[in-house]
Amino acid sequence: MDLPFKIIGKHRSFRVAGDSMPPLKDGTLIIGSCMKSFADVKDGETYIVITTDGEIVYKRLYRDKNKLNNVFEFHSDNPIYAPYTVQSENIAEIWNFVCSINMDNFDPEKHNIENVIRFLRSYRVELCK
Repeated sequence: MDLPFKIIGKHRSFRVAGDSMPPLKDGTLIIGSCMKSFADVKDGETYIVITTDGEIVYKRLYRDKNKLNNVFEFHSDNPIYAPYTVQSENIAEIWNFVCSINMDNFDPEKHNIENVIRFLRSYRVELCK
């Protein structure tokens, strides 16, 4: 498969499960590049994390400043899911999000302006005129 960027370093694909990180839907493929150090994690960026017990999640990460960077806060972009923390020793790998590949057919009915506005309002996004 040709990708729209030059592949440098180790990359891997993962399949999204669930609805916690819109607009990515269940089944979407995401590509991550291997991170060499947890110290390279930037607050508010999205990452694919593999825990030591084998769980794979795609979340927005923040360092917990009150715990001397030994804890990461995992945030979903879908507000119905509460943030949670994971100790750094329980993280096996972190992959930097590179891109997503949606394998669904385009349905113009789902992407009309009314549906987009409804979607944004459901997440309390303020629209400018």
